[in-house]
Amino acid sequence: MSEQTVFEKIGVKYREKEGILYPLITMEIKEECTDLGKYGRMWMQYIQSEYPERYRSLVRFGELHSKAAEVNEVAYELLEDIENEWICKHRP
Repeated sequence: MSEQTVFEKIGVKYREKEGILYPLITMEIKEECTDLGKYGRMWMQYIQSEYPERYRSLVRFGELHSKAAEVNEVAYELLEDIENEWICKHRP
């Protein structure tokens, strides 16, 4: 009996192509349907243009959409704080 590889021990299947066995490694990536909002989309564009390595890393690990949604939420909270402060200073 031959020793099993690490992939075989965890139940990974193989595909044969031209006499070579390739492990079938896939990740289930759930596309999040969250509304990223104005500031989330702006942040994504900024990160993609100014920090492409970080952008690719977030995409690779599937964290881009959740991080953009978080940025959007924080931006709206800050905007609300600024508006409330302005209203307090400039009473009608």
